Amino acid sequence: MVFARFLCYTKLQKIRRSATVEVHTYTTTTTTKISDSVSVKFAILFFVFVLFALLVGQLAYLQIINGSSFSEEVNSSSSTTVEGTVPRGMIYDSEGRIMVSNKANKAITYTKNVSVTSAQMEKVANVLATYIKADTSTLTKRQELDYFLANKQHLKRVNKLLTKKQLKLSANKLYKVELRAAKRVMPRLTSTQKTAAALYYKMNSASEFSTVYLKETGVTATEVAQVGEHLSSMPGVNLGTDWTNSYPNGKSMLSIIGSVSTSKQGLPQDSLSAYLTEGYSRNDRVGTSYLQKQYEDVLKGSKSQTKVTVNSNNQVSSAVKQYAGSAGENLNLTVDSKFQNDVAGIVKKYYQSAVSSGAASLSDGAYAW
Repeated sequence: MVFARFLCYTKLQKIRRSATVEVHTYTTTTTTKISDSVSVKFAILFFVFVLFALLVGQLAYLQIINGSSFSEEVNSSSSTTVEGTVPRGMIYDSEGRIMVSNKANKAITYTKNVSVTSAQMEKVANVLATYIKADTSTLTKRQELDYFLANKQHLKRVNKLLTKKQLKLSANKLYKVELRAAKRVMPRLTSTQKTAAALYYKMNSASEFSTVYLKETGVTATEVAQVGEHLSSMPGVNLGTDWTNSYPNGKSMLSIIGSVSTSKQGLPQDSLSAYLTEGYSRNDRVGTSYLQKQYEDVLKGSKSQTKVTVNSNNQVSSAVKQYAGSAGENLNLTVDSKFQNDVAGIVKKYYQSAVSSGAASLSDGAYAW
């Protein structure tokens, strides 16, 4: 009986020790887990604190240190000077007769904004084409395709014909592929669409803030009225004046006076670099032969200057004319145009007789000077 109690006591002590060990082990494990959890949370909080501190530091840098400079940059604006055409100088003979004068023609112009897109120009061209007629005799297939692809819906339709590999090409290579694809789907353009394509080509060819003539000859009063009434729906389009030479006393001395290029012809290719260096634009009119060319510096005049300011959104915020421009200086010759015409008439009369008789079959012509 005593031995049995001893055994029970011994087992009870073992159980207690075992329980104590287990409790101690559990307590140690729990303490370790709590300690690890606290460390992780502390690390996370520290990381968040560091990020917050960096954010506060960056905000302080932007707002306090460089706040004023960044504010100025956001509200900044850039300006450029846009030049306008002026009439060339007139040419007089020795008696004060006008040999070359200037004729003012109504014109429709387009000034290209810095932020304008191809799609926007295409829309403007479509609207304008309903109010005016334009020469489409020189319109090329490429120009028609460019106009066709400027439309977002047309471009989207063409891109559906391309493969994924083609769509990943560089911009220039992709456009060449799009042009080939557009040939297959572009319908035959109507007369109005061809007019729009010709107008779009001129708009798209203009450089930023430059003004080009969309139509400078044969502009009717009806066209001026319709365009002027709808200018608000055609951004960039305006009414202007184009100057061309006129010859009140005839063109008998044109071979001496010389000629002037049109805005379409622009600067002659053989002297392009020299003219551009002097500040000319590519579509400027210049003297191309004889007196008009020799006295170009005298006859050309000074272009008007308008300061155009563009805000941070690339929108024109103001346009202030700084210089109205001045017409070219006049040229006075020592030639009596009436006497010259009379002599030229006599020469022409006898030359025609010589040609009729066969005595001047190898002659290119006869001139009096």
